[in-house]
Amino acid sequence: LPLGDPTMVVFAERMLLVQLDALGDTTSVTSSTVLAAVRDAVHKLFGDFGLGSVQSSLQVKHLCALAGLCMVRVARRHATTVRAAICSVRFVARQPVRLTVVRTAGSLRTARREMIGLLEQWQRNAGTSIDRGAKAQQRPLALASVTPWALLSEAACEVAMPKSSGNDASTLMRELVALQQAE
Repeated sequence: LPLGDPTMVVFAERMLLVQLDALGDTTSVTSSTVLAAVRDAVHKLFGDFGLGSVQSSLQVKHLCALAGLCMVRVARRHATTVRAAICSVRFVARQPVRLTVVRTAGSLRTARREMIGLLEQWQRNAGTSIDRGAKAQQRPLALASVTPWALLSEAACEVAMPKSSGNDASTLMRELVALQQAE
């Protein structure tokens, strides 16, 4: 399409890379429950007008409950509103959580690169302690043998946690490998 074509639409967006620290059970956390929690938080903080302005562009593009990371897509002009709302979320699917915006990116490609870099950093720090509490210290140890690309596959992230038969890292690793080979 030529540059002056009126059918060409550019959507100015921001991708928020959110760290999800579960303080309870994470089996019921899905992308739709995270989206509902963020929408409720926007409504509580900014009212009906805030929710109406944000709702059309708000999406959870990617959720990996195993790694505790998700990507939230929002219009650029509403990024600060959604960022404030994400920090105020305390429960997702009636489970206590802590949501923290780790990075902000301008495109999905950049957000995925940031997510891979963060996962690789957690793998490098697998043997050292991390200052984010007991739950956060356990996450890198469970991810030590998992490749970042396996965690980024949509099937692995959406399916591995709810269908997990065991809670240990070896069971999750076997499921991730099986899902990666199935693709």
